[in-house]
Amino acid sequence: MQSNTLRSVTLALLMIASVMVPLADISSQPPEMMEERVALEAPPSPCLGNDACRGTDAGNTYATSMNITGDFDWTGANETNTYYGSMTATGYSSTSDNNNDMFLIDAPYGYGVMATISWNGTGMGTYDNYGYRLAMGGSSMVGWSTSTSSTYGQSWAYMHYSTAYEMTMSTSGENSGGNYFYTASPSYAHANPFPADLVGEPMMILANCYYCYYYANNLEYQLDITVFPADGGQAGDAVMALQGAAMAYDSGALGLGGSNWNPAGNPQGSSWSSVSDSYTTTSASDEFLIAWTTDNWGSESSYDITSPSGTVYSSSGFSSLSTGTSGPYSDTVAGTWDIDAYDSWGDGGVHLAVVEQLGSFTGLLTGDAFIW
Repeated sequence: MQSNTLRSVTLALLMIASVMVPLADISSQPPEMMEERVALEAPPSPCLGNDACRGTDAGNTYATSMNITGDFDWTGANETNTYYGSMTATGYSSTSDNNNDMFLIDAPYGYGVMATISWNGTGMGTYDNYGYRLAMGGSSMVGWSTSTSSTYGQSWAYMHYSTAYEMTMSTSGENSGGNYFYTASPSYAHANPFPADLVGEPMMILANCYYCYYYANNLEYQLDITVFPADGGQAGDAVMALQGAAMAYDSGALGLGGSNWNPAGNPQGSSWSSVSDSYTTTSASDEFLIAWTTDNWGSESSYDITSPSGTVYSSSGFSSLSTGTSGPYSDTVAGTWDIDAYDSWGDGGVHLAVVEQLGSFTGLLTGDAFIW
């Protein structure tokens, strides 16, 4: 009787074990495969103090900059973090660590960055308005200037002077709040013309004390940084034109112009208020772009493109030392396109070239193995 009972219990235990052993081989899912994503590092909480809640000073070079990349989750949505900083400046300097705070962002492919700087103005005038400069640049940036200087320059762009004590700039090329906005000449090796495609490379944001030391309450600032999905440097899934070699480069009157440039090769000399040229298409299916480059005073420049059938396309509102394209242009008939360039100051300041339209693309294909 006892042996039968023992045998029954033993068999029952073996049956339970046969079911449980396979289940023991099932491992838990890794965090990236779970439905709920594990958040990455966020700005320190509680805040440890300036700068950026780290309690230490943001540096004035790439090597000493404050890396805030991990403060963002990079989930494919717009994401904003607010940072507070302070300056210990006692006078003007382009290079001093006391006057410069740099923040490093190493964004994945397919992202852009926007920064807004603001400070407490006193309402007492010009020195308030010139409190700060805001600049963006790559790993070679050592100061706010767009020059090629290896000691105080190599930014992609910078802005200053705000009566609202707030300025915004974005890698997409948008800017607001500042009365003056400058971009690096496209010919400079460090330049990244806007819309600036980061292509997975690190970039830096610079808060520079211009006259912030003049009033004590200007020594503190707020920096709001937004990361956003971008394609080809532009926010969202942008369609970028592919251009080929120039088909009518520097032709006729539309060459380099402007008293701020070397006029060599400019048939009109260094100064003009308006110049005209033309380009002829041989088929109604022909498409082309206009490539433009401006001098130090891009806001003075504009141009009109008139199609063979009479449609007029106008372009204006350029930034200083900027470059880009407009178009593509096409018409229902083949014929002559009239191209008219203008300079409101009368010193000539835009270079135009007709370039071939090869098609379009929507940017580099990117992805994240952890996003399903």
